[in-house]
Amino acid sequence: MGKSEKMCLKKDERKQGETSAGLTMITATFFLVGDVAGCGLLTLPWALSRTGWIGILIMITFAGAAIYSAIVLARCWMIVRDRHVECRDQPVRHPYSLIGELAFGKACRRSAKISKAQLLYRCACLQNGLSKVDTEPSVA
Repeated sequence: MGKSEKMCLKKDERKQGETSAGLTMITATFFLVGDVAGCGLLTLPWALSRTGWIGILIMITFAGAAIYSAIVLARCWMIVRDRHVECRDQPVRHPYSLIGELAFGKACRRSAKISKAQLLYRCACLQNGLSKVDTEPSVA
């Protein structure tokens, strides 16, 4: 039994009535568009008014970094699926942790789980903080 077998769900480990298909492409698209439109797109004009022209450069830089990171993660996942047959046709609970464990061992798996949890917590705190920011300019 390889390292990646522990991370993959076996058919008998699934709950009764649970399908192995996961999200459809349409459902995933709706979730992603809703997330982007709900959080980032609605606050974009406010952010640009606060940062000026340099904000456009910053946004383009961060967008490029996000696209590059997504491409690298996709390539890593394709390598994992090619090299480990047991995860090819079965759902994986924690794909980032699996990639980290197969690349650098158990310490990286723990690090990936902690980083993911911190990211989710910080995004929730940031969203909560931004929702309380006064968007109206103050009159002096």
